[in-house]
Amino acid sequence: GNAYRNKKDYDRAIADYNQTIVLNPKYAIAYRNRGLAYQNKKDYDRAIADYNQAITLNPKYVAAYINRGNVYSYKKDYDRAIADFNQVIALYPKYAFAYYYRGNTYYAMGQYEKSLNDFKKAFELNPDNKMAEEKYQEALKKFQNSHG
Repeated sequence: GNAYRNKKDYDRAIADYNQTIVLNPKYAIAYRNRGLAYQNKKDYDRAIADYNQAITLNPKYVAAYINRGNVYSYKKDYDRAIADFNQVIALYPKYAFAYYYRGNTYYAMGQYEKSLNDFKKAFELNPDNKMAEEKYQEALKKFQNSHG
């Protein structure tokens, strides 16, 4: 499934993940990976359903929370996205990408001060994350423009 997904052949990837799930219905990674394939196809509702199942099987599955949070953000369901990123931060407070993605969500909501804090934290935790540094600069400009 992963090989097909990497080649952007999402339908074949989904078929392979389906087979994996039939053989091992409690394998959370298969649901998360199938969710990614659905996400790549922009079939967000099916992606969310698979991430939900992955999280049900493994309540500490960070990647499933991150992926589901990003899909919620794509759907402009920002409160649910923030809740997922908060859950990751509660589980793993030093996971830089959770702050980065939550910062992106706050940015999309126009909450620039909160996004600044998250981008700063993401960069502090992972100084190699140039995206966090760039988004911090963007958010800073937006924040300054919105405050005169």
